Amino acid sequence: MPGARRRPRADLRAHRILAELLAEVLIAVSCSKNFDLHGDRTGCVMVVGSSGRALRHDETALQNAVRTLYSMPPRLGAVVATVLEDERLWAAWLGELDGMRHRISANRADLVARLRALGHGEQATSLVRHKGMFSMLPFTPDQMRRLRGQFGIYGTTSRRIHRGCLRAPDPIPDARHRRRP
Repeated sequence: MPGARRRPRADLRAHRILAELLAEVLIAVSCSKNFDLHGDRTGCVMVVGSSGRALRHDETALQNAVRTLYSMPPRLGAVVATVLEDERLWAAWLGELDGMRHRISANRADLVARLRALGHGEQATSLVRHKGMFSMLPFTPDQMRRLRGQFGIYGTTSRRIHRGCLRAPDPIPDARHRRRP
C-alpha cells in the first residue's frame, strides 16, 4: 500500500516499473488503514495494459466480482477522493500519515527492546524489518490469551498483534508466567 513504508510517491516506484516492463499489470490498493476508514471497503483496483480489448475484458470481470462481493458501497469512500483532490487536505493527510508512520516505528523499536529483555531476542529481530501495522509475537496461543485477558493487550491466538494500538509506555508483560498479585 502506498504510504505505509515511506512517502506515497516513492512507494509507487515499484508499481510504475512493473507497468513499464509488463504487458498487463493489476494493482489493488486499500485505503482503509491510511484513511482510518476501518469497516469501509475503500480502495481501488487499477489495470494497466496495452490492449483495449483485454482491458475491457478485465473491467467486466472486475465489475462482476465486485457485484458478488459487495451489497453496499463504502459509506466514507468519497472522503478519500476529496482528500486526494485538494492540495491542502493532501498535505495535511501526508503529515498525519508521516506522524503515524514514525509513531509505529517507535512502537516497533520499543516492542523489540522489551521482547529482547524478556528473552525473545532471536524472534524479536524479525520485527525490526516489519513495516506495516501488524506483527507476529513469539508467544503461544495460551500466552496471547493471557495478554488479552490479564493485561488488556489484544492479539490473536495466531500471535498477530496490531502495533498501532500500543503506546510506548504500555508494558509487554512476560506472558510466559502468571501475573504476581
